[in-house]
Amino acid sequence: MSKKIILACMCVLTLGACKKDYQKLATEFERALPDTVEVLAEQINEIDHFVYYKNKNNTELIRYNLETESKEDIKPTLEDGESIYGIYMGKENISFLKHDISEYGSSTSTLLLYNLKTQKFKEIESFFGADPVDAYADEKDKTITGFIGMKYAPTVKYVYDFDGNKISEEAEQVEAFNPDDILEDVSVASTQRQQETPLQEFRCRKCGQRVAARNTIEADIKARYGCEPAGSSHSWDYIQF
Repeated sequence: MSKKIILACMCVLTLGACKKDYQKLATEFERALPDTVEVLAEQINEIDHFVYYKNKNNTELIRYNLETESKEDIKPTLEDGESIYGIYMGKENISFLKHDISEYGSSTSTLLLYNLKTQKFKEIESFFGADPVDAYADEKDKTITGFIGMKYAPTVKYVYDFDGNKISEEAEQVEAFNPDDILEDVSVASTQRQQETPLQEFRCRKCGQRVAARNTIEADIKARYGCEPAGSSHSWDYIQF
């Protein structure tokens, strides 16, 4: 056998001996993980050697690199008031549910996907205006249900799988718009404000008549007679009560 052939055989044997068994390393790593976490995916190929796992609170996703033995938090960019409250494994993607509370107190839930192949995030849909929740996940059915709702408009119910594929979209029945409801609300609010306003004593600066009322309009109504001799309109001054 020539020296070249022997050298080639030695190189092959050396490379084979040095090549890591990433599947074995993944198994050993997963066995050592605490009960507080859940393994979502193994990504082992010629290029990538990762194990993805999350905490059971559904708020953190960790990627462990079997090659470098290093960890990395995988999460979308979060602004003030935003947080993660759901992480779910699809076939090719990991779904995230992000919650956002605005400075005005309104809330929005957003469905995002992390693609294992591209290792990038993509926003799928934002849900808002629902009560009591904007979106929730069903891990048994592997679906995410979200709502978009506005007053006097149909609340739309969306169902996605964990890979971001829309399964259904359905508009729920909504109460018909009734202008009388708004007028009634205004009337009730006005009555409540009047009841909350304390009585005050008013005296007409022209005729001297005194009236207990909540405002000058009510004083005019309660006045027993018109303003004499100055005319029919009183000119009220607030005194006390």
